[in-house]
Amino acid sequence: MLAMLSGGRVVQAVIVEVDRQVAISPIGEYRSQYSPWVMHESGWGSHVMFYCRNTNENGKMADRVWRAENWKDGVKGDWGGEMIVIDGTLGELDDLSCSPGVVIGTDSKWHMYYVTAERNKSCDLYLYHAVASSPGVNWKKKGAIRIEGINWPVTNCGMETPSPFLVDGKIRIYVPYQTGKLLVADSSDGHIFGNTKIIDLPDKTSGIGRVMLKNNLMYYVYGKNINNNPYEPTNQIWITGSRNGGLSFVASKKLFEVSGLAWSPQLLWNENGVEKVYYAEVDNLPRTAERWFGDNTSIGVRSFEGIESMFVEGDYDGDGVVNLADFGEWKKRYLATPPTMTLVEFGVWKRGYLK
Repeated sequence: MLAMLSGGRVVQAVIVEVDRQVAISPIGEYRSQYSPWVMHESGWGSHVMFYCRNTNENGKMADRVWRAENWKDGVKGDWGGEMIVIDGTLGELDDLSCSPGVVIGTDSKWHMYYVTAERNKSCDLYLYHAVASSPGVNWKKKGAIRIEGINWPVTNCGMETPSPFLVDGKIRIYVPYQTGKLLVADSSDGHIFGNTKIIDLPDKTSGIGRVMLKNNLMYYVYGKNINNNPYEPTNQIWITGSRNGGLSFVASKKLFEVSGLAWSPQLLWNENGVEKVYYAEVDNLPRTAERWFGDNTSIGVRSFEGIESMFVEGDYDGDGVVNLADFGEWKKRYLATPPTMTLVEFGVWKRGYLK
């Protein structure tokens, strides 16, 4: 009714889950695996997954970065060739190494960014860097990266799951930073980052998440729990997005909910219009802080159609309605110093409003 009185048009995102699979099966009691980062480019014969696994290897229980590969569609069929690619050193700042994100730079090198900690100070976190040649098997550690305005360690577990991308010839990382925020920074050499910005996310109760960039749009998938408490384990996966690099976001939408735990999701865009969400899952366990990472964890993958339908022409305040309030939002940004919108965006709003 309000939309009708204001001359607006109500719009709804139509996102449909079309498939659900287990990518990597559960691995046993007191063992866990999570934070998948899957890579696939047009022309590749496979999907490559980097992920965290907590197991006892050679007498040491630790988080390590593992690699696996799927020679089908990244959904059906076995993920094979599982191997450790990053193993920390006991007692050092990279003792626990986890939450990888990988991007291919302009130098054709594979650049991995991953979260580390010393096991006796597991909430004092660092962001480490390693490089490899294709296809990302043999890695050379480069140590902690430098980010303008950030001092190591980040305390109180206030950082997670980096998402790196190549943007205008530079490596850009997005890192969940404190509750309800994203840290963004750029690097020319892959190791020293500047132009640091902090983005306020629309959902202040969001858990661990990842960014995806596609067609000048930014997507953010993240965990959430039924109590809306960012410090509790999550059992829901949600998504939001931004047209303008995080200045504003569209309305968040729940993708799915599980009976146990679901966390550390990643969105992977496909060429055929079906998008995949990879995530860690534990079935039917109590959602308590002691079981945050769960036991016997699997990595699941769900496929969706219509993800991009959350972006509606002219809905600049993300409330699902194209109305005069969106014109006001455009005007505010158009008159800002410097302006963050142009007359092009006004034309987009006008088309959406008059439909």
